[in-house]
Amino acid sequence: MDALPRDLAPGTGRRLTGVTCPDCPGSLTVEVQGHKGHLHFVCRVGHAYSVAGLLAAKEEVLEDRLWGAALALEELAALLGDLEAYAVRECWAGVETLCRTRRQLLEEHALALRRLIEQDRPVEIGFDDPGTEMAQTGPPGS
Repeated sequence: MDALPRDLAPGTGRRLTGVTCPDCPGSLTVEVQGHKGHLHFVCRVGHAYSVAGLLAAKEEVLEDRLWGAALALEELAALLGDLEAYAVRECWAGVETLCRTRRQLLEEHALALRRLIEQDRPVEIGFDDPGTEMAQTGPPGS
């Protein structure tokens, strides 16, 4: 499925996208609004976004998930490091080698992921049209 419908045009109404809402698991719909062809995204719950707002929210979700993965790798590596030391003290034959091998791999992955996060540069689209806000709007009534 494409992220945006291929035949998206003014007057076609709301159309289902292949993109989920950054704030909930709902699918987003998109509608072309106004004479300038601005895109307006809304999920089933009612979270609404401009193009710039959706991109900013999706970039933020991506960064949060990448940091979560990096921290999970580091936490597991730390646990395995402590288990490695414990295995040596308690003479658990072979366990320290298994822990060390896995810990080293996790540390390499965490470092690579941290480098990826640090090098990543989100796209920021700004429009001169004051009707296209950079931030998302909440569900109706919020």
